[in-house]
Amino acid sequence: MKRPIKTPSKGKRSARGAHLRGPKRKPVDELTVAKRFTSIPKDAVEVIRKASRAYGSQGRALQVATEILIRMKKRPLLPPESTSIVTSMTYKLVPRTIELIDELTESVYKDRRQVFAACAEALKITDI
Repeated sequence: MKRPIKTPSKGKRSARGAHLRGPKRKPVDELTVAKRFTSIPKDAVEVIRKASRAYGSQGRALQVATEILIRMKKRPLLPPESTSIVTSMTYKLVPRTIELIDELTESVYKDRRQVFAACAEALKITDI
């Protein structure tokens, strides 16, 4: 006669597969920071919003764009200051992305407006 297999009750977890699971990840809220950027070109906001469909969120699309920009040897050339419409946006970003935006602002581009325009160009180049 076969013995019935014991299954854990609904409230208890089985310890059999516990060693196979990796370390517990932190919640997304702990890893990201809400950062408000003022005077972003509206065209760049639209490109980031469009790219967010492929990357899952606008913050992730901006993260990818800054990582692409920082690694490019030949960065996109931007037209001189134009009278384009500017807006403000808040993005939930990983701290490294904020650092990269600041680094690009200080070293390569004149201001954050140009950095966001270059991010938009980088997302267009990747042709998603």
